[in-house]
Amino acid sequence: MDLFFCILAKISSFPVSNIRNKYVAKVKPGEHSLVIPLGAKAEINIEKNTSDIPTGIYKLELMDISGITWKTDIAKE
Repeated sequence: MDLFFCILAKISSFPVSNIRNKYVAKVKPGEHSLVIPLGAKAEINIEKNTSDIPTGIYKLELMDISGITWKTDIAKE
């Protein structure tokens, strides 16, 4: 299984317990992605043992179905 499909498998099985929804419209795992309905807002906790990841600045990029993207930097100290 290549990396793309491995990532899809992990996203589709994202634990609901790691999603803290803020509004009535709920973020939830879908077949191939996280489903984020219009008007939804949630905090997502990505649990990972980061000891094997080097210190540095990493980029997180999210894209919706229309192609709009949101980008942010995440620092690992």
